[in-house]
Amino acid sequence: MKSPELFDWPDGVAIGHDGGTVGQSAFLRIVPGQDVAIALLTNGGNPIAVYFEVFRHLLKELAGIDLPATPVPPAAQLHPDTRRRFDATRYLGTYANSMGKTEITQDDDGRVWMTDTPLGELAELIGEVEKTELVHLENDTLIPATPKYGIYLPQVFIGDDGSGRSLYIHSGRATRRASE
Repeated sequence: MKSPELFDWPDGVAIGHDGGTVGQSAFLRIVPGQDVAIALLTNGGNPIAVYFEVFRHLLKELAGIDLPATPVPPAAQLHPDTRRRFDATRYLGTYANSMGKTEITQDDDGRVWMTDTPLGELAELIGEVEKTELVHLENDTLIPATPKYGIYLPQVFIGDDGSGRSLYIHSGRATRRASE
């Protein structure tokens, strides 16, 4: 079971846990000391947009907490002609679990790509391979050059596999580097 997360926002602290499976998502936020708990269960559609609309309103109204803005790529990174190229060696490779694999590659032009391939039962249900360009946000965090469901979901690379490469990619769920 995934541990709860601590959300330390400028206007206050919340404890939460999110989760999901094919076609379903769940979000929970508890604001300690304010008798506020908000749960959202979704089935299909765009759960991230619903989360932001509902939680932004309820957290402000019930607990005085403004949700911080979600990260976006630096302005120069949004246009292919001004995009800064960077050494992505630490991030390159395959990260996988039983539900899918994520491959991080860098092309000859220096552009970094994330290719998500569903595996197992998820492949039968979804079957779509998604390829997304990533740009550098900060430190070991890359971010898509284009939003999905209205947000840019950061990809955080953590740990070290013993050779200087990241051990995990994390975007709400940590996925370990696959053996090569």
